[in-house]
Amino acid sequence: QLVASGGQSCLSLASGDAVGGGRLVLQDCAEAMEAGDGRSTFELTAQGQLKLTHMGNYCVVASPASARVEDSPDTHLATQFARARTH
Repeated sequence: QLVASGGQSCLSLASGDAVGGGRLVLQDCAEAMEAGDGRSTFELTAQGQLKLTHMGNYCVVASPASARVEDSPDTHLATQFARARTH
């Protein structure tokens, strides 16, 4: 889990639903884990993507305006993210 500096809230995919890019929110860490759907469990891939561990190939895509999740069977999203960070 990615825990906020306050300690009780974690980054979570709202309702465990990735449709349309989903909605990333801060949620109580215990509640997110109790949901049992992996909504708050992320891993860093070798390509530098932040991937939802238990939800297929969904990765976080961040831009200055927003953050969402997208199904990412390859590394093109990691490249887009790296470009966005440098601009």
